[in-house]
Amino acid sequence: QQGFRLGDRTVYPALNRVVAGDDELTVEGKVMDVLVVLALRPGAVIPKNELLDTVWPNQAVSDGVLVRAVHELRSVLGDSSHESRYIETVPRVGYRLLEQPAPIEPSKKANRPGFRWHIAAATIATVAVCAVTWQLLRPDPGE
Repeated sequence: QQGFRLGDRTVYPALNRVVAGDDELTVEGKVMDVLVVLALRPGAVIPKNELLDTVWPNQAVSDGVLVRAVHELRSVLGDSSHESRYIETVPRVGYRLLEQPAPIEPSKKANRPGFRWHIAAATIATVAVCAVTWQLLRPDPGE
């Protein structure tokens, strides 16, 4: 359920979101599930029946539900069935993810030199302020 990059898109399965630049697009859960199944086996042709059984288990649904889900994914990804960049239709068989998903890189902010030092310094300062305040406000044992 970790997010991943797919070309110039960032996919967040747990949030059902696809981010493209400044645009955040939300998709239905089952539509995201189709993308995740394809992303788990990039380059492999996933048969329609396998996709239907995986995403809609124990439900009687038609191929049209899958076709609609793939159409929505193509729309969100900026893809086309005629010039596929992300999802290829293999006629009478299934679908294939053409792009290799890549893990999302950790935030550059968190990797910046000295970033952790600032957190440590702020923590030490907070503890010091609390200790001085406690010393000043504690009751005198002789009273």
